[in-house]
Amino acid sequence: MQILNRNYKKILFKTLIILLTIRVSIDYMGLFVNINLPIFGETSLSKLFALTLIPITILFIFYYQKKVLETPLVHTLFLIIIINVITIPITPISNIISATIESFRILSIIFIYVLSYISITSYELFKKLIYYIIGASFISIIFAIIQLISDIGYTDVAFSELRIFGAFTHPNVYGTYLLVIIASILIGLILSKSKKETLFLIVLLGVEFFFLTLTFTRIAWLMGLFIIVSFILIKKRILAIPLFVIIIFSYITIPQIHERITEATILSPDSSLIWRFNLWHDTIFYTISNNDVLFGNGTGTFMEFAENIRGHLFGDLEPHNEFVKTFVENGLLGLIVFIIYITSFTVIFIINITKVKDKTGRNIFFILSILFISLTIASLSDHIFLSTPLQWILMAIIGGAFSITNTTKETEKPSSNNL
Repeated sequence: MQILNRNYKKILFKTLIILLTIRVSIDYMGLFVNINLPIFGETSLSKLFALTLIPITILFIFYYQKKVLETPLVHTLFLIIIINVITIPITPISNIISATIESFRILSIIFIYVLSYISITSYELFKKLIYYIIGASFISIIFAIIQLISDIGYTDVAFSELRIFGAFTHPNVYGTYLLVIIASILIGLILSKSKKETLFLIVLLGVEFFFLTLTFTRIAWLMGLFIIVSFILIKKRILAIPLFVIIIFSYITIPQIHERITEATILSPDSSLIWRFNLWHDTIFYTISNNDVLFGNGTGTFMEFAENIRGHLFGDLEPHNEFVKTFVENGLLGLIVFIIYITSFTVIFIINITKVKDKTGRNIFFILSILFISLTIASLSDHIFLSTPLQWILMAIIGGAFSITNTTKETEKPSSNNL
């Protein structure tokens, strides 16, 4: 019976790895593969993948319902789904399908989270997960190199410099994804067993940060530095001075970096930050004045709502703020649930920094705390919860971390240098 138990967990672990690898690979390539489906219309490869996963997710959650309910804080994600379902009746007919799909998208995040929690039973398996996640990032590195040498990149009115986007559809998505990869590399350093392994990860950290720089995503720059600096100050203070010198040197000698930072500090009338502030103000104001404070305007309605208020005259209508988006779409009730979700995970990470018995586990939760706080800050100006690849990888790491440090489960003890 024990052998059968181990075998099915191996299958679950392999399934997790395959799904994560596919998900971080199909965004950009999916733009070139569109299939017309009844009801859904023209569907990209990533959406088709998501639709295919819906019945698998439902069957998995139903079959493993006891283990699902045992997974730490999973109820906070279910609460978000409940809010989405509650607001469907007030959602315009044109948005009902997208609102329903959003609920299934969150369900897929739960699926990955629980799948990781069930299948990862040792530090060795957790290390494999981390290395597979890091390995999958090479797909984006290959795309980024091709974009770099071929002068292929994303440009817009606000910034003319070519921006690298890897295997994703936008530089911001790639930039925020790299935050999780950087944190994964730091966890890899904690779990590394040899100097060669450590050296490889340090070099790779530099490579990933180099491509993060080329996304020209300011919030990702800031949060990437926050993660690395926090890690260095606690674990490797000797590297603090060289890092500081590199940052200053890059700011002084690379005009594009200087330009992006200056734009953020000097708010001119045509600044992208100014129109975001105005967009947030208008959508919040009209949600309140229309007496939609409690339940909002319905899931997936932000851009349509913003267009009705402002039209296209003032530029892009993307919310670029998870908190504003949640309030406008799901009201005060949705915002409270979203804050509960963020606060619950952050608090338990911080508690586990001191509560977990082994040093390796404490270090892992330290990095997860810094990462989760960074992503929460980043969500004030970008789409973090809406980024499915990012959320899948993040929740896979969190699920694995909870599993190997759960004192009620039998897990193999770590063997690492612990930095």
